[in-house]
Amino acid sequence: MPYCYCFNVIVKLFKNQSTTPVPTLPTECMEKIFLHVGLKEELFSCLLVNKYWCKNVLPLLWANPFDGLESSKINNFKLIRMYLACLDNKELNSLNSYLKHHNISLSISSKPLHDYTSFLEEFSYKKLELAVSFFLHEWHNRDYNIDYKEEIIFYLSSSIYNLFMSQATNLKSLKIDQHFRRLDIPDISTFSKIQPVITLSKITKFQLDYEKPVSNNLNNFLEILPKYSTEIKSMEFKITSFEYKFDIIKLIGNIIKLQNCLENFSLTGVQNCVEDLMPELHSKSDTLINVKFRNVHFTEHSLSLLSNFNNLKHFEIWYCDGLSSNSCKILLSGDFPNLKRLHLGCSENQDLITAFLDKIGPSIIQLGLNIITDGTIKAILNNCTNLKDLQIIDYHPMDHPGFFKLFHGLKGLE
Repeated sequence: MPYCYCFNVIVKLFKNQSTTPVPTLPTECMEKIFLHVGLKEELFSCLLVNKYWCKNVLPLLWANPFDGLESSKINNFKLIRMYLACLDNKELNSLNSYLKHHNISLSISSKPLHDYTSFLEEFSYKKLELAVSFFLHEWHNRDYNIDYKEEIIFYLSSSIYNLFMSQATNLKSLKIDQHFRRLDIPDISTFSKIQPVITLSKITKFQLDYEKPVSNNLNNFLEILPKYSTEIKSMEFKITSFEYKFDIIKLIGNIIKLQNCLENFSLTGVQNCVEDLMPELHSKSDTLINVKFRNVHFTEHSLSLLSNFNNLKHFEIWYCDGLSSNSCKILLSGDFPNLKRLHLGCSENQDLITAFLDKIGPSIIQLGLNIITDGTIKAILNNCTNLKDLQIIDYHPMDHPGFFKLFHGLKGLE
């Protein structure tokens, strides 16, 4: 690849012992070259070339520092220790004062040379909790029987979370999820009263994966998020189904309404309030190109609105209710002229699958199904003449007698 070639050339130039100065490439060129280096680990050696290389590599290495650390306790320990060193003296003293009651002392001797927090681009609260847990395990002589362990994890995680909310000015992807079911997320409303949460202004991807009762802290976060984040392009909501109450649906709807260019949306588990959410989602139908629903109960009105999403390129419905023969007709009253990728997972009824394929089959290049019957096979072969990718998901058994006929008839599969 051209970028790899350029990378090797630059390395050789810097290894040259000649006293002739090596020309410095513009920062933009360096960033593009480093982005195309195959493995992240290969970039660490670049830190030692010179100050200019170090300046360009650091943001890439620290953009998503929690990624891939699940199996490395020592690396989690080093990462959390580095972020704790980034805390100001007031916060660090407050933290030490709290931990002193649990016989823990954070001896942070010096401040880091770089503002590592400002490089953060992707953040998952669950990964932070896990990293703090590993850190505590290493710091406290590997003793897992610390009194009030989860309380300490929450306090440490909250301190670093607040650090990110105040200084992670390049944050682009945020995921609110949790590892410890008995813990809550920090209350962002307390922090936002002190200073604006401007770090949320650059977020383009937001995910909520919350499989426990919705807390006041989560409510506060969902209320504050759209005040600062209006450029989110990708949104995913997954909450325990019985927690999708009107107030939560209203908060999610407000987040959707205030986005300027929402392109991707995913919703899981709504059983009784989707009709209250669909008008806000419908207001973004001009920009939405990818929509996914899982375990959602549709009403005829919600399907009527969904039928007008004419710019969709990717559409998924998995194990959803309310899809009777009549409601399927309502959904398919739309044209879906740009749809290229269709994934349909139904409990038993194949009517939605065959009706969709009869209507838009020729335009589909990717199809995902969980039901294979003589009817679906016939619909695929008759309509999906341009199909390149067929995915059969959650289907058992895998020995339907029509499989050979199906795959033999699809000449364009790649």
